[in-house]
Amino acid sequence: PPRRLFSKRPLTLLCGFFPVKLPKPSISMTPSGQVTWGQSISVTCSVPTQYSGGTFVLKKTSSSFQRTQSARSASATFSMAEVTLDNEGVYRCRYLLRDSGSDVSSPLSATLTLSVTGKNIHLKVCRS
Repeated sequence: PPRRLFSKRPLTLLCGFFPVKLPKPSISMTPSGQVTWGQSISVTCSVPTQYSGGTFVLKKTSSSFQRTQSARSASATFSMAEVTLDNEGVYRCRYLLRDSGSDVSSPLSATLTLSVTGKNIHLKVCRS
C-alpha cells in the first residue's frame, strides 16, 4: 500500500512576544580623573550598535539630578560646562528602548565618580 507523507495531527505554531534584553550601558568621562573647578567635562553613555535608536538617562545618585538624551546611533554625550562642587558625585547611565509598543529599560551602568578640585574658598566676615 502507498505510504502517507502527511500526518493527520494538526500543526501547532508557536507565536509570542520575546522582549529585548538590553545590556548594561558603558559610561566614561572626558577628561578622565579629577576635574578642576570651572573646567568643562563630557560624560558619554553607550551600548552596542545593534540596540541603537533609544534614549539615555544620566542620573546622579543621592540627588534629583537627571538628564535625558536621544541616542545618536548607540551613544549619547552629556556636557557639563564649568563644573563646581555641586557637580561632584556618582553618576550612572540607563538606556531605554521602545520595542513592540513597550518601553524596555537596561540595568544601570557601572558608576562614574566626579571629583572637583582646585578652588580656594574664601570666607569674608563682615562686622556691622
